[in-house]
Amino acid sequence: MFELLLLSVVVSTAYLGPMILKRFGPHQRVYGLMLVSTLVLALVAFVDRSLNGPTSTSSTVGAVAIGSAFFLIMAPAMIRDLGRRFLRKDRLRLAKVLAELRELLQPGMGAASEIELIETILAVREGNEQVIVDALKARKAGAEDPNSRRVLDERVVMTYLYAQRWSAAIEDYERMHGRHDRPGPPQLVVEMVRAYCENADLEEAALLMTRIEDSPLAREPVVATLVARARMVFLAFLGRTGAVEAMVGPDGPLSKMPPAARNYWSGIARLNAGDGVGARTSLSEAVRLTRDDPRASKLAQAHLDRLDEPGQLGPHAVPLQVAEVADRLTFSASETDSLPEPHIGRASRGVPRLTSVPFRVMPVTVVISIVNILASAAVYAHFGNITDLGALISVGANLKSATVSGEWWRLASSMFLHVGVAHLVLNVYGLWVLGRLVEQMQGSLRMLAIYAVAGFAGAMASTYLGGAATAVCASGAVVGLMGAAVAELGVFRSHYPKAWSRPLFGMLALLSLAQLAVGFFYPIVDQWGQVGGFVGGGIASLLVSPSGALLRKVRTALAAVVVTATLSALAYTALAVATSSYTQTLRGYRQVEQTIGGLVIIVPEPWAKVSHRELYDPGVGVQLDLRRLPASQGLDASISARLEEEHLGGALRAGFDRAEPAARTHLDLPESWRGGELAVSVDNGASGAQHFRLAIFGRVHGDEIWLGAFYHPAALTKAIEPVLLRALASLRPE
Repeated sequence: MFELLLLSVVVSTAYLGPMILKRFGPHQRVYGLMLVSTLVLALVAFVDRSLNGPTSTSSTVGAVAIGSAFFLIMAPAMIRDLGRRFLRKDRLRLAKVLAELRELLQPGMGAASEIELIETILAVREGNEQVIVDALKARKAGAEDPNSRRVLDERVVMTYLYAQRWSAAIEDYERMHGRHDRPGPPQLVVEMVRAYCENADLEEAALLMTRIEDSPLAREPVVATLVARARMVFLAFLGRTGAVEAMVGPDGPLSKMPPAARNYWSGIARLNAGDGVGARTSLSEAVRLTRDDPRASKLAQAHLDRLDEPGQLGPHAVPLQVAEVADRLTFSASETDSLPEPHIGRASRGVPRLTSVPFRVMPVTVVISIVNILASAAVYAHFGNITDLGALISVGANLKSATVSGEWWRLASSMFLHVGVAHLVLNVYGLWVLGRLVEQMQGSLRMLAIYAVAGFAGAMASTYLGGAATAVCASGAVVGLMGAAVAELGVFRSHYPKAWSRPLFGMLALLSLAQLAVGFFYPIVDQWGQVGGFVGGGIASLLVSPSGALLRKVRTALAAVVVTATLSALAYTALAVATSSYTQTLRGYRQVEQTIGGLVIIVPEPWAKVSHRELYDPGVGVQLDLRRLPASQGLDASISARLEEEHLGGALRAGFDRAEPAARTHLDLPESWRGGELAVSVDNGASGAQHFRLAIFGRVHGDEIWLGAFYHPAALTKAIEPVLLRALASLRPE
């Protein structure tokens, strides 16, 4: 596992470090150099361990590289998401602390701007926005770079806008941009439409809206939501209630707007349309929903308080050119259904967000992550660990001999199992990152279907094409999500803006190749499971994707069939896990005669003969050794001698790390048999500690002793016992 982590650090820093140094400016150079330094450390540790094996030096350097990568790459992403959630909940000071921590870990990567934004908001709320404005203007006076001066000017305007000082914002904006000849960045333009409307200057607002509609800005998917918001604000001040409510409705481009904001703008539209009762209802609901946001609540309450004042209710007379712009925008809002299907898909879902994704947008990703964690927690609660082979088999690992014998539900149950905490953390993190991306692209039910199909495909490939005799297939499902994202961005790239999709596609493609290549270096990785999952996820994505023209007429029906089949399979799997036992699994195998140690015995087919006196099942680790001894040696003495032999070295030769006499026996032997047990275990590193039992048992038969040694997972002792006793009852001389 240590080497796998090092290889992951090498791949991620080798991509990010040079990219940041090449594409970003001097402010990001420090962070790029930090990543490159981490890459060098990881390479040194990886090469040293490959050539010389684990040493104290390589372990120390590798641990530093892994820790550095965590704090440079993973931790800032988690801190950013948490900070923005605090920001949405109006916990500004906590959000600022987290942004400062992120700036410390990722200098120059955007946290400083976030800190300044939060400081601006706090200053405005305290009535000190002029202090911020004066500081920005002082910085501008000392700046020589025209771009820096422009950015500072725009921040001055945004500060006035946030403080709702509409006239001051308009004055500075027009000084910067003239009369909309160069509208400015999208966020600023949208807010300026509102500023003109709030300042009762609808002619200037209409002129700015015309500039927006006639520019490439309106057709750029990455800012589609901002443009839609500008339209909504303008139409709300013109009293076009139907158009506003269509835009914020379930099928509109602003459907993800918070309920409080939807009610607020519906109330403004009704107010300007002359619907006093409707305006009062919507604004009252907006006040109720914004109790935790004093600023928004105060704004909605102010409109409510002035509702009965003369001149507040519309409709108001507007110049003809303003009405014409409003008519055109209203018509566009009502004609959304006539747009081409791909445009509707992009407009309704928007460009997927890579950070700060609300939980409501990715419910399936959240649920699957929780199910994975709860599955491991349940295994731990029952068996005391989540690495033990016997424990995993008993709860649904892909024991391939059982799967091909009819327990197909193991293909699905194995998708939610993990071998150790590190395996669980890595997969859940991968699911969290990739799942929320795919869920935004495909929709929740499609994402569930893709995840399940990828998991099934990975498990099937692992079962029939190679890998260990027993596997857990969670990684195949997660890698399948990567395949789905690569397929979507590769085949349907025209549906996404190039500036967004091209670097993301390149990064995902590189990570996919690195992930699939890992299996060639480390046999412990289920390579075929990952390849099958990647291919299965990619194919499923192409078949059900709402972006594609492939099978357009039957795509919805196909997606419904896949989703229904997925849900049915998962329900059947849950029932099978709850009602099945490994005893049933063993009894479900074909029973065959084997001859070992001069004795004939009837055993399950997977217990295959590997030597003249040994049977072995590689899927479970069961090993049965039988031999015939002269009765003159004595039964108790023979059992004790074999226990001593295994204790002193036999278990170590069999691959175990330790063997100790068991405090009590687990197998209940028939009356004619006597025996003893050893508790044996092995730590396989990445696959964790495995706990086995070695039972030595024997009986006197005529003038000889039949002596057996039986290795088996400790967690499966009681499940195997009935089958073993039946096998012992079938013993006869050759």
